[in-house]
Amino acid sequence: MQNKRFYNFQLILYPDDINFNSQLDTLKQYDHIYILHDNDLNEDTNEYKKAHIHFIVRFKNARTINALSKESGVVANNIEPIKSMTGSLKYLIHYKNDNKFQYDIKNCISNCNLLDRLKKLVNDDIPEDQKALNLFEFIDNTIGYIEFKSFFVYVCKSGQYSVYRRNTFTFMKLIEDHNYEVSRKNAT
Repeated sequence: MQNKRFYNFQLILYPDDINFNSQLDTLKQYDHIYILHDNDLNEDTNEYKKAHIHFIVRFKNARTINALSKESGVVANNIEPIKSMTGSLKYLIHYKNDNKFQYDIKNCISNCNLLDRLKKLVNDDIPEDQKALNLFEFIDNTIGYIEFKSFFVYVCKSGQYSVYRRNTFTFMKLIEDHNYEVSRKNAT
């Protein structure tokens, strides 16, 4: 495996490492996604693990673990090739791993489509009725008027366009009712 080349890697970085900033700067030049894990528990001792960053990097040209270690300054033991991008992306937030702390996808930092891919993986698991309820809650919890444009942007960014498309009339009616109630309250 020493001389084998790979395109995708997952690394562990430690913020308290003296070389952390240079490691991060080097890796951020490439397609990447990462997240800070600061709530992981050691299963044996039940104590918090040292804060660390799970970093996924994707290269256009394959390279060896040793070459990546030399370039980034990350020790080779903290670098491994990715066998499953889907599994690695889900691990960033411990998705569907109920025995581990669930990290918020909003804390992931990315410069490429890997964040969108992770959001799609998570969103595809949400049942359609729950997506519809999420959109209803957005409407119901909004204070003040809802402009169609801002609602549409929310729908698209939250990956719920397919549910909106199939129920456009219902959501338009909910927005209309919401805005009517707001105007009624403002009139009194």
